Amino acid sequence: MPTQTLTHADSVVQTIDRRRKLDRDVRELLVERSRWLAPSDRALFQAVFRDGLTAAQAARIARVSPRAVRSQLHTLARHLMDPKVVWAARRLRKWGPVRAQVARAVILQKRTHREAGRLLRMSSYRLRGQLALIEELWRQHQDAAVRRAG
Repeated sequence: MPTQTLTHADSVVQTIDRRRKLDRDVRELLVERSRWLAPSDRALFQAVFRDGLTAAQAARIARVSPRAVRSQLHTLARHLMDPKVVWAARRLRKWGPVRAQVARAVILQKRTHREAGRLLRMSSYRLRGQLALIEELWRQHQDAAVRRAG
C-alpha cells in the first residue's frame, strides 16, 4: 500500500483541526491570500486569523454554531493552500478579462456555476467553456512541472 505524503496544506489544516496556534508566517500567508475569497468568507477569515476573534465569538456574531465556523475556517484554509487556487490567482493578470472574472468567481471565491453566471451575467455555456480552458491550462502547467522535475 503506497504511503501518503503530507503536503504543506495538509499540515496547516491539521494544525487548525487541533486548535493549535498557527505559525506566524503561515497565519500571515493565509490572511494575505484571504483577499482572494468572496467578501463574506474574507470577513470571517480575517476576523479570526487577523483580528484575533475566537471561533465562538465569530459564531455568536454570525448566529451559527462554533462548530460550523471552525468547519468553514478549515475549508477556507485548505482552499487557500490549494496549488490550483494559488496558480489561478497568480495568473489572473495574464488572462483576458472574461477568463479572469470566471477564475476569480469560481476558483478563487468558490462560487457555484449558477451563482457565478448570475454575478457575471454570463450564460452557463460560456462559463463552462472558460472553465474548460482554465482546466486545460492547469493540466498543461502540471505536465510542465512534472517534466521539469523528471
